Amino acid sequence: MAKFTVNLPEGINEALQRWADSEGRPKANLAAFLLELAVRNKYPDEFPSKIKHPQ
Repeated sequence: MAKFTVNLPEGINEALQRWADSEGRPKANLAAFLLELAVRNKYPDEFPSKIKHPQ
């Protein structure tokens, strides 16, 4: 798993922390989840959804 540093505007950082706190998870964990969702959405052919949708 790769690690890197992200610089966020203060307001975004605070909102991300509130969101993570409300879910009882670390801020870094939530940020990683959100980045993964964004990349999967941008490149759906390269990263197919892990969720099986009923047909």
